This record gives sequence, C-alpha cells and structure tokens, in this order.
Amino acid sequence: MNKELSGGAIVAGTAIGASMLALPFMTGAAGFWYSSLGLVFCYMYSLTTLLLLLEVTLYCSNEDANIISMASMHLGKVGEYITWGIFLILLYIISTSYISGGGSLLGSITTAYGITITKPVSMTVFTILFGLVAFRGVYLLDIVNRVLTTILLLSFVMLVVSIAPYTNLNQLSGGELKYLPAGLSVTVAAFACHFVVPSLRKNFSSDVQSLKRMIWVGASLPLAIYLVYQFLIMSLLPHDGPGSLIAMASTGDPLQNLQETLTSSGATLVPNLIIVFANCAILTSFLGVVLAISDFLEDGLKLQKHPHKQTICALLSLGPPFLMALLIGPGGFTKALDYSGFLVNFLFGILPIMMAWNARYREKLSSTYQLPGGKTTLVLLLILCLWFMYNVFANTMQWLPTPGN
Repeated sequence: MNKELSGGAIVAGTAIGASMLALPFMTGAAGFWYSSLGLVFCYMYSLTTLLLLLEVTLYCSNEDANIISMASMHLGKVGEYITWGIFLILLYIISTSYISGGGSLLGSITTAYGITITKPVSMTVFTILFGLVAFRGVYLLDIVNRVLTTILLLSFVMLVVSIAPYTNLNQLSGGELKYLPAGLSVTVAAFACHFVVPSLRKNFSSDVQSLKRMIWVGASLPLAIYLVYQFLIMSLLPHDGPGSLIAMASTGDPLQNLQETLTSSGATLVPNLIIVFANCAILTSFLGVVLAISDFLEDGLKLQKHPHKQTICALLSLGPPFLMALLIGPGGFTKALDYSGFLVNFLFGILPIMMAWNARYREKLSSTYQLPGGKTTLVLLLILCLWFMYNVFANTMQWLPTPGN
C-alpha cells in the first residue's frame, strides 16, 4: 500500500503542473459544461494510453526496461532511433521550462526575505538542490515528493475554501461547443504523465494490480482537482464582458488579473495560496520528469552496471536543459512548448499502439496485462491520437475557432 501511494503520488504530481491554474482561461470560451466534458474525455483518453503503455512495459522481462528497450524490441532500430530523438527533445523541453520556472520561484522567495539574486544564479541553485534530491535515490525522492504533494493538496483545499464564498452558480451559463477543440490540446497535456510508467515498475512494484492502481489513482486525482478548480473559477467570473473569463484570457497574464480581482473583493489570502500551489506543482512535476529521463538514459545507454551511472545520468538529465534555460530563456520556448503536446501524443499514443500491435499480433507475445478491446480499441485509439496531433497543430496555427477569431 505504501508503494502504491508513492507511485500514485509520482503519477499525479507529474501530471499536475502550474499550468493547471490557467486551464479555465484556456477552455473557458466553451463554458463550464462543455469544458468539463472535454476534461473527462481527455482523462479517459490519457488513462487508456497509460494502461496501453503499461501493457507494452510488461512485455519486457527486464524490470529496468524503459521505452528505448520497448521500441527496440517491437519496432527495430528505426523505431528505437525515432524514440530516442523524440523522447529526449520532449523531456528536455519540459525540463527547461521547469528549471526556468523553478529559478523564478526561488528568486521570488529570496527576494521576499530581502536577498536579491540573479536569474542564472537562482536557476543554478534550483537545479543543484532538486537535482540532488532526484539523484540521491528513490527513497529520498519519494519522501520529498510526498511532502510536496501533501502541501499541494492542502493549499488546493484552502484555495477552494477561500474562493467558494465569492462564487455564483449563475455564472456557469454561457459558452459555445465550437470553442471546445481549441482548448483540448491544453487539456490533454494537463494529464501528461506517461513517461513515469516504466519507472513505476522499476522503482515501486512489478505487481500488475498494484501498477494499475497507481495509474488509476494518479490519473484520477488530477481530474478531480481540475474539475473543482474549473468550477470555482468559472462560477466566480462572468463568461463575457468586462472582467470576465474571456476578457482575462485575452490578457497577457490572466492569473495576475484574477489575483487582483479577488484581492479587491476581500479574498486577500488567495494570491499567496496560488503561489504556494503553483510552486509545489512545479516541483512535483520536475521531480517526476527528472526520474523519467534518468531511467530512460540509464536504459538507452545501457548504464545499469556502470560504476558511475548516477553521475552520468545526472549530468545528461540536468545539463542540457539547464544550459538551454540559461542561453535561450523562457520566452524562446513558447512555441516549442505548444508543440510538446504533439510530441506527447506521438510518443505515448502512436508508438505504444504500434508496439502493442506488433507484440500481440505479429510476435504473438503474452503479457500479464492487456488493454481490453482487441484490434478495435487499438484502431479507435490510433484515430484519436492522430486527431489530437492535428488539433495541437491546428491550434498553434490559429485555425480553430476562438472568441474574436
């Protein structure tokens, strides 16, 4: 049970990022009811792909195997090389954004105590500090992640209690279905935690039922939090007009406007709670990503028995994203982060479908778990994956309907 809670916390903590706070503003044009349906739809899609990835993981007899070994086993050298490139690009992009955001977080904390440090210094301290946590072993990482997840949940509960008195159920009316697709690429990315699935088996348990419970709990907790938070924000603000959800979404910083609105209404505790929640979300996600990329590199470079594997993995996991954060800065990654949803759907949607198809119907392998539905499920899932990939691209190119577009 302890290991299941730890694994579930890793999955949930990786999925819940600071971007969750902006989710109602990204999907608000569709209205509460349509956007909530979109959340449930994206949750079911993500849960299905998580369970499919679990099936593919269990085809490998080696419990340390990561997605590189899986791709090599079922897709050959070409599949292995493609997986190498996409996985590294994706996780380095995500890690860079977290190092940049974590550096800003550390800088704001030290400034509050009268100590001013530059952004490069704050990013360096953040990377070293939490890099040590990630590479001191899964035991320490588990403890720190549990503490952060607990603080995250407590701050969320306090946020709910603080905002609830200012809500108005009449605000939930409004919205149009045609605006929903533009928000789905952001919504499905909010459940992205697939890269930790192989690490669950390696670090916590090889029991199928335990792994399934970790995934179910870890994916369902974000859904509950997202639905409650979306309800609060959308019942707090009018749908359109001055000071509305859509008006705030069109500004450069909707969260800042929300904090100012709540403060002027008397909810002075809310800005601090949002900061605490956002910071814990960054840290839990960062730890999950570092664990995933470290296990990936250890598997891909065959470092399991290397005497200095921890040092090598630490340098290769944190070095490139740290340098990118220093050289490029957060602004240069806006477009890349937009396309990260495209990479997520390919890497954890298309590739697992291909691997599962080959394992089941060509190699005739058996696994202790198989996603129900046979070929029909895999074909439907493939269509959904391709649609989500198109949706991410179309949204980035501003082809989808949005207010004022």
